[in-house]
Amino acid sequence: MMNGIALTFLISAVIPGPLQAQVDATPPGGTLLLPPGEHSGPVVLRRPIHIKGSGLEHTKLVDDVGTLIVVTGKAGKVTLEGLSMRGPEKLAMGNGGTFLYGGALRIEAGAEVAAIDVLFKGSRGAQIGGAISVRGTLRGERVRIEGNYALFGGGALDASDDAIVELVDSTIVGNSSEGPPQIVFNGRTLILRRVVIRDPKSAVWPNGRQLSLYANPKGGPPQVLLDNVTIGVVNTGSSISITENEDGTPSVTLIDTEWPRDAQAPEGWKPIIAGPKATPKEPGPPARAEPMRP
Repeated sequence: MMNGIALTFLISAVIPGPLQAQVDATPPGGTLLLPPGEHSGPVVLRRPIHIKGSGLEHTKLVDDVGTLIVVTGKAGKVTLEGLSMRGPEKLAMGNGGTFLYGGALRIEAGAEVAAIDVLFKGSRGAQIGGAISVRGTLRGERVRIEGNYALFGGGALDASDDAIVELVDSTIVGNSSEGPPQIVFNGRTLILRRVVIRDPKSAVWPNGRQLSLYANPKGGPPQVLLDNVTIGVVNTGSSISITENEDGTPSVTLIDTEWPRDAQAPEGWKPIIAGPKATPKEPGPPARAEPMRP
């Protein structure tokens, strides 16, 4: 910062080479401006930068090898804006032949990603977390996660450990898996505000479980807020499933939320529907005492 004015580093097609080279040339705190077109990954982010495209219909980031973008814990806060992201279209393995977590985006512990006007579509190469895998923090606004696939679960998103996920004004639609097809969450905090979750596709759970919440092994159940969330159900069955373990039972509050009539909550668990506060009733006359009988 100089004389109170923040200096922003702008770079577009000036530096040749793959996207990683452009990222590496962007200083910490700088902005990488990407022109319309297709830009190839993979990319590893190790510093706080802002990657800004020309709109999700114009700037496309793709990769057919592994996770498209990996944000390491050293990166701090990263912003992705105005672009679309697609990882491998076929099942792939991660480094060292391990499972691939996150087809388009993997956020490692200690990292924070802000995603604004970003489309995650068509990633089908991950075993867990078809589009996104989170161990750090993800805050998304106007995010669309569509048509992604994960072999074992979380076709749209998988989050665990100390993960914090907050999505606002976003859509999760048509993601698939052989396990839970849309979101698998056993992180710290999940906040969904004005989010539409619909059209899950699962071979194992044909009834469609949209959101699977698991107690966090690091310290009890996740804190969950579903605020004005519309959850669509395929056929019948549970759209939100809760798995209990020794750490306790997750507590979920649904605020101004559409809870499908045919959705079945797990045995022993009932959703708390928190709508407008009820108007307190006027106190009536005191009840008349009944005479005691011998």
